[in-house]
Amino acid sequence: MPYLDLNKIAVVLIFLIILVVIQVVVKRSKLSQTNLDGPNNRAIKIIQTVAVSKFSSASVLECSDSSFLIVSNRNGSPAIIELPKLPQKMPPSKAPTGACKLMKPFFLKFIFYLMFSSLASSALGQDGSVLGMPALTSSVGENGEATYSLSLQILVLMTVLTVVPSIVLGMTAFTRVIIVLSILRQALGTQQTPPNQVLIAIALFITFYVMNPIFEVIYETALNPYLEGTKSAQLALAAATDILKEFMVANTRSDTMNMFAEMAGEGPFENTQAIPLSIVLPSFITSELKTAFEIGFLIFLPFLVIDIVIASILMSLGMMMLSPMLISLPFKLLLFVLVDGWAMTIGSLSSTFVVG
Repeated sequence: MPYLDLNKIAVVLIFLIILVVIQVVVKRSKLSQTNLDGPNNRAIKIIQTVAVSKFSSASVLECSDSSFLIVSNRNGSPAIIELPKLPQKMPPSKAPTGACKLMKPFFLKFIFYLMFSSLASSALGQDGSVLGMPALTSSVGENGEATYSLSLQILVLMTVLTVVPSIVLGMTAFTRVIIVLSILRQALGTQQTPPNQVLIAIALFITFYVMNPIFEVIYETALNPYLEGTKSAQLALAAATDILKEFMVANTRSDTMNMFAEMAGEGPFENTQAIPLSIVLPSFITSELKTAFEIGFLIFLPFLVIDIVIASILMSLGMMMLSPMLISLPFKLLLFVLVDGWAMTIGSLSSTFVVG
């Protein structure tokens, strides 16, 4: 366990407190400046007054961001006319671009991270001789494997967590399931019932059910050996990628795969492991979209027939002002419940995937 230097830990805490106090002071100063510059505190200014005749005059007033022309005479009430606003160009120094607005807080956070990690690692007694960054260090062991510092591992973990949603959406069965469920809800005509949160939850549960054999193989061949220390992170990641690649290739149309391979100028390939991810990923997601829309079309047909029959009956009865969708909704719900539509749809959808 590294030696804990209490003095340096106290320096880190004081540094954090100072940063928090500075941030609070800056926010309060901005808020007070905004209140002082508010529209309620701006006075009325007389820009110019001109005598039109002996008994009448015209004045230009400025109030807040608007200008007014007031014409007064001795006999009648004054006439007030609002003048059009002229476009004002902001000086270049006061009009920062969007890139500057985005990059400025990024660099401030980056500098803060470097300062804090340097102080923290020095407080914990870590060796900071590598790369000049105490928080981002790596060393090579006796067996030739590289080990990384805790800060670098946390940085990699946070980066992976930001990519996990894209992996769930693009490399699993989630895309096909959520599209089919959305088309089913639209075919029923139930507006936002079930809501989006429920549809996403159903799609996630079905995805985990379909991908469970794949996840078990990944755990046995990649994750568990990595956690036990018998396999390095690079080998474990390569093994997990190969397993997911086999699943994606098995559920991808051959014509779609050939199209992307021809556009990339690669192929033919000896086996599925030789196909690069740059071809497998777009081929898989494109094939999933096509399959999902085909299934959605087949689901939509019976409900479309019910809408057409109800609309024809209403037209023959002369009820042209009555919405066919309002009348057909109970019949579509009744048909869907009688045939156990949810179980049929989810079961048939799960069986369309090739696993193992």
